Amino acid sequence: MNASRFLPVKATTIRLAGALLVGVTVLGLPAVAGAATRPTLPPEPAAKVDVTPIVQKCTAAIDRRFTTIDQLTNATNAADALTNDHRSALQSELAAEHTGLQGLRTQIAAATDLATLKQLCPKIVDDYRVYVLETPTVRLTIAADREGAAAHRLDEVGSKLNDAIAKAQAAGKDVGAAPALSADLTAKVAHAQSSSAGVPSAVIPLTPAGYNNGSALPVLTASRDALVSGKGDLIAAKDDAAKIVAILKALV
Repeated sequence: MNASRFLPVKATTIRLAGALLVGVTVLGLPAVAGAATRPTLPPEPAAKVDVTPIVQKCTAAIDRRFTTIDQLTNATNAADALTNDHRSALQSELAAEHTGLQGLRTQIAAATDLATLKQLCPKIVDDYRVYVLETPTVRLTIAADREGAAAHRLDEVGSKLNDAIAKAQAAGKDVGAAPALSADLTAKVAHAQSSSAGVPSAVIPLTPAGYNNGSALPVLTASRDALVSGKGDLIAAKDDAAKIVAILKALV
């Protein structure tokens, strides 16, 4: 085969290809066709959430706690049996909670986005625990001091009854079960005093963090149980006193 016959064709083909390549380049298009590239568009902005209802709900929750704190403060001020130390400690706690919640309320009212509110609103419960911690703390402390005062009065009554029993015995009178009742009265009063005395020092130092980690609730429960037991002792001691009085009156 004579290869020279094909040389002009080959040269012509090369010249045409070159002309096409130049033409494509002049037109500003890529010399080699490739896959089309889709332009990347910026993401559409997320729709803005109206946080007004959430702000209103959270601030209302704080306002309800303000009402409770005011009620607890009034109860603390009006409780005659409270010792000065316990009254002062409770008043300080309640004032601190009110101040803290007021600051939190201001932050929530100024919030304009959901992420901020998700951080702030849970603090109303977690950082203060007005209902489940502060409320029982105030009530248990008042009840403990009230029981302590009642036990003190019954102790004084018991001492007077003991003196009356001793005088009746010295006069040769049969006082029957009065000495045993007096001993029971004394024991019941002592137990009630012991039960109530430790409650304020146990509950007043409790914190929301302690409630959150589970350490505060057992203290509150034990304190309540102690006061219930102490109340039962005082009722029994009062009953003993009434029986002793009846015995002594019968001797007159």
